[in-house]
Amino acid sequence: MNKHLYKVTLNWYGEIHALYTSSTTDLKALNNAMSQLAKRLKVSRWRVKMYYIGGKDNYKIERR
Repeated sequence: MNKHLYKVTLNWYGEIHALYTSSTTDLKALNNAMSQLAKRLKVSRWRVKMYYIGGKDNYKIERR
């Protein structure tokens, strides 16, 4: 499978974070972006993942 560039926009409690990642699928791109956000915010990846799993429409994935 070929990797594609994705722009993932995450709304973290009202703060907008635009992150770029290379991945083969949308789901993997989202997981990569959540890992990047956790590192940027210095919180656990689990905390970030639990925030976005709640079914809220607070992220956007765009394939470039």
